[in-house]
Amino acid sequence: MLDDLVKEAFAGGYVSALALVCLTQYVYHLYTVSAARRTNDDVREELEELEEEMQTTREEALVSRLENEFLNEFVAQTKLQHAAQVLLEHLAPNPSTDFAALFLFEGGRLRVHEARGLSPRERRRVKFDVETVRDVVARGQVILGEKTLEERGILAQLDEETQKTPKLYLLRLGEATGPIGVVASTSLYPSDIPEQQQLQLARRLMSTVATNIRWARTLETNEAELRSTNEILELRAITDRRFPSPLAMVEAFVDRLRKMIGVDRAALYLAAGEATVSKEAIVRCGESLASGPEGRWREHEECCAVHGLENAADIVLLQPEDLARLGVGTIVEGAVVSPVRREFNTMGVVVFSHRQEFDFSDSRAKLVEWACGHLGDSLDRVLHHADTERKARQDALTGLANRREFDERIAREVDLATSLGKTLSL
Repeated sequence: MLDDLVKEAFAGGYVSALALVCLTQYVYHLYTVSAARRTNDDVREELEELEEEMQTTREEALVSRLENEFLNEFVAQTKLQHAAQVLLEHLAPNPSTDFAALFLFEGGRLRVHEARGLSPRERRRVKFDVETVRDVVARGQVILGEKTLEERGILAQLDEETQKTPKLYLLRLGEATGPIGVVASTSLYPSDIPEQQQLQLARRLMSTVATNIRWARTLETNEAELRSTNEILELRAITDRRFPSPLAMVEAFVDRLRKMIGVDRAALYLAAGEATVSKEAIVRCGESLASGPEGRWREHEECCAVHGLENAADIVLLQPEDLARLGVGTIVEGAVVSPVRREFNTMGVVVFSHRQEFDFSDSRAKLVEWACGHLGDSLDRVLHHADTERKARQDALTGLANRREFDERIAREVDLATSLGKTLSL
C-alpha cells in the first residue's frame, strides 16, 4: 500500500515540487540574510563614520580649548619677558628633556631674547646660518632633522646632553614680508595630538603671538626710552651739583651709573700711553672686599681695562669665556669696559665688573655710551685736580708718598680693618 503511494507521488511530481519549494525558501533565506548583512555593514560603517566625526569634533574642541587657554594666559602678559616665558613653558614643559627659545630680529640679526632648557653658554652660542633663517622666513615652518642639525652646525653649539635633539621645529613670527623673530623648539603644543595638527595650531598661534610681542616690544621700547631719559637727566644733575672736588663729582657720577647698570663695582682708569692704562684707578666705587679678594679684583679690573683700551672704539662686553681667555675668572664673571673720549681722544676707560654674568641690554649700552661721553667732557678738570692732588701727596724730588698721604692711607686701612673685624699691622 505504502509503495503504491510513493510511486504515485513520484509519478505526480509532488516530490519535485516539494524540492523546488524548499530550494526557493532556501534561496530567499540566503537573500534576506545577505540583505541583513549588507544593512548591518552599512549601519556599522555609518556608526564608524559618526564615531570618527565625533572623535574629530572632540579633538578639535580639545585643541580649541587648549588654544583659548594658552591665548588667554599669553595675552594677559604686558611684559615681553613674561609673555615669552608663557610661550616657552607651553612649548617645552619639561626643560630637562626639551628646550625652546625665542629669537627676535635686532639690527637685521636673530638674537636670543628668552630661552628655556638652555644653559647661559648655549644661549650665547646658538645661532642659525643665513640659509636656515631665509628658509623659515619664506616657508613659515621648518622642521630640521638630526642630520640637518649636524650638517648646519647647530648641534655643535649645544652642550653634550642637549645634542640628543632628534628634531627642531622653527616657527616664523609675523609675515614673510616683515618677520619679527623665530621660535625654535624641540617639541610642539600640545604634545598629545598628531604632528600635523600641532603644526596647524602653531601657525594660528604664531600669528597672535607675533602681534602681542610686537605690541609688548613697542611698549617696552617706549618705557626704556623714558627710563633712559630720566637716568640721563639724573646723571646730568650730578655734574651740575657742587662737590668738594671735581674728583668727588666723578666718583658720584660713576657710582650712580654703576647702580643703574646693576653691577658690583666700577673703576675709572686713565690712558697712560698706547694700549695701556694708569696702574691705579683714579676712581673706584661699589662693593668693598677684604684685602686678599680686593687685590685680586683690582688685578682683574686692570686686566679688563687694558683689554678695553686695545678695543677703545667700542664698548666691550666680556662674558665668562672672554674673561677666562684674559686670565680673569676667579672672582669676576661678567664685565663691561667703556672708553671715555673727548672729541677724538680716548682719555681712559671705565670698567664695570660683577660677581655673576649679567644681561647687558642695548638700552644699558646706550646709557653707558652717553654717560662716558659726558664724563669725557668733565675729565679735564678732574685731571688738573688729580695732578694737583698728586703733587700734594708726593715728594717732588723722590716721587715718594709724603706724610700727608701716609696719614690718609693709614686712616683708611684702620677703618677697613675695623669694619671687617680684621687685625692690622704696620
